[in-house]
Amino acid sequence: MGLVFIGSNFRDSELSWLERLEAASSAIRARLDDESSLIDSHVSLATCNRFELYFETDDFHRSLDTVVDAIAEETNENRDSVSQSLQILSGDKVAQHLFSVTSGLDSMIVGESEVTGQVRRALSRAQLSGPLAPSVQQLFQTALRVSKKVSQTTGIGSSGKSVITTALKLSEPMMPQGGPKQVLIIGTGAYARVVTAFFKKTEAGDIAVYSGSGRAEMFAETHSVRAVTNQDLVAELSRADIVISASGSMGHLLNEALVSKALELRNGEHDLVIVDVALSKDVAPAVHELAGCFVLDLERLKELTPEEHSISIDIAREIVKAASEEFELEQRAKSMGPMITALRDHIGLRVDQEIDSVKHRLDPQTVTEIRKSLSRVKDSILHTPSLNARNLAGTGNQAEYVNAIRVLFDIEIGENG
Repeated sequence: MGLVFIGSNFRDSELSWLERLEAASSAIRARLDDESSLIDSHVSLATCNRFELYFETDDFHRSLDTVVDAIAEETNENRDSVSQSLQILSGDKVAQHLFSVTSGLDSMIVGESEVTGQVRRALSRAQLSGPLAPSVQQLFQTALRVSKKVSQTTGIGSSGKSVITTALKLSEPMMPQGGPKQVLIIGTGAYARVVTAFFKKTEAGDIAVYSGSGRAEMFAETHSVRAVTNQDLVAELSRADIVISASGSMGHLLNEALVSKALELRNGEHDLVIVDVALSKDVAPAVHELAGCFVLDLERLKELTPEEHSISIDIAREIVKAASEEFELEQRAKSMGPMITALRDHIGLRVDQEIDSVKHRLDPQTVTEIRKSLSRVKDSILHTPSLNARNLAGTGNQAEYVNAIRVLFDIEIGENG
C-alpha cells in the first residue's frame, strides 16, 4: 500500500475549472466510495483554491485511471483534458504537500488561516464514511499538528489573514477615506460572517445583507445588521461604498442591467467597489466594464497577491520539510512490521516444536525453564535483524532486506513487507 495525491489548484488551473470540481466533489467522493477495494480511505479537499484527493492504494496506475474516470464523468469533461489538469504525487511528496497546504504555505494568500479548518473538516467528513487506513489517518493528523507548530513558531496562520480579509484591504484605497461606510453583503455563508466581523471592528457606519435565497432576515437578526429585500436591492447598491458578494448561488446575482440602474442613481463621487469572492461568480463579466464600477474577484486577487518571501515563511517551510521526512521515515519503519512479525513467528514455531519434542521426558518446572531460556535466545537472535530493518527503512533499502530474509529463512511475509 502507498499514499497517493491527485489534484489541481489555482496555480495551474483556471478558477472556473476548480469551480466545476468543487461542484462535483460530492459525486466524485460517492464514486470513489464504490471503489474501496482499489482506493482505500480517500479524503477530498475542495475549496475555491484547490481540489485534492488523498488516498491509499496498492495499485498505483489502476487507481489513477479510476480517479480520472470519476472526475471526467462527474464534470462532463474530456478524459485527456482532466488528466492534463491534474498533479500527481506519491511517496514522501504526498506528506510534504499536505503539510504545506494545511500550514497555509500553498495558498493564494500565503499564511491564510482558513485552510487548516478546511483540512480538519475534510478529515471529519471522510471519517464519517468509515474507518480510515492508519497511514491516511496519521497523514492528516500529523498535518494538523504541523500546522499548529508552524503557527506557534512563526506566527503564520495566526494573524487571521484570509482571502476575504486580503481582498477587503486591497479594496480600501478605492473607497471614501474616513467617516462611516455603507457596506452591502450579498450572501449569508461563512464569508458573510467574516465580513460582518471585519467591518464591525473597523466601525463601519451601516451594514446591510441581501440573500437571494431569503435568509437575510435570519442573518440580520443574529448579527445585528440590516436585511435587504429584492425590491430594495438597486437602491442599496446605489448607496453602498462597498459590496462584498459570496452567495455561492449559480448564475450572476449582480448582472449588467441591475448594476447599471444602481450606478445611474449614484452621486458619482467615487466608484462602486464590488468584491466578488464567490467561486461561482456573482458578478457578471459585463459589470467589470461599467464606468464608475471597480470589481475585485478571485482572478484579479490572484494577480494582485504575488508569492511572498520572508524569514518566517522560510522557517515554516523548513518545519514542513523536517516533519514530512520524519513522517516518511515512520511509514517506512512500519512497513517492516510484517517482516519482523513473520520472522518472530518463524523462530517461535521452531522453539515450540523443539520443546514439544522433549517435554514428555521432563518435569513441568524444567520445561518452563527451557521455554524461558529459549525465548531469551529468540529475542537475542531477533534483536539485530529488527534493528537493521528499521535502520534500512530510513535509507529506503527495506525491499532488498525483506527479500534477503525471505530467501534465507524460506518464510512468507505478509502485506507491506
